[in-house]
Amino acid sequence: MRIYSSEMIEAIRALNPIECVISENTRLIRRSGVQFVVRCLFHDDRTPSFYVHPRKGVFYCHGCNVKGDVFKFVQLLHNCSFRQSVAFLAARAGLQIEGFRPSPEWTAKVSSIQARREKELRFARFVRSEGQRSELQ
Repeated sequence: MRIYSSEMIEAIRALNPIECVISENTRLIRRSGVQFVVRCLFHDDRTPSFYVHPRKGVFYCHGCNVKGDVFKFVQLLHNCSFRQSVAFLAARAGLQIEGFRPSPEWTAKVSSIQARREKELRFARFVRSEGQRSELQ
C-alpha cells in the first residue's frame, strides 16, 4: 500500500481547486458571499443547498449533510477510494505520482498551510466551546 506525502497531497490539492473540479460536473449557480451555491449532486435537490468555499477548499450540503474537500468530492462522485481519488486528481493536473520530489520551497509552503489549518481548527474548537459555555450559563 502506497503512502502519499503531505507535500504531494497539497500539490494535488493546489492544482485542483475545488470550485473547478465541482464546476466540471455541475454549473456553479451563484456566489453567496465568498462561497458558491449549487444544487447538490448527491441527492434530489430542488433549490441549491450545496455550498462550495474556494478559499477553504471545502464543500457542504445543507440538504444531505455531505461535506469534505476535493478528494472527498471525487470519492463520492466516482464511488472510489481515497487512493483512486488521488490518482484521478493527479492525472487531471498532469502530475506524476511516481518519483514526486517536492522542492524545499514547496515543503516550506506545505508546512505553513498545515500550521494555518491547525490554527483554524483550534479557533473553531474554541468558538464551539465558548458557545456551549454561554448556553449553560
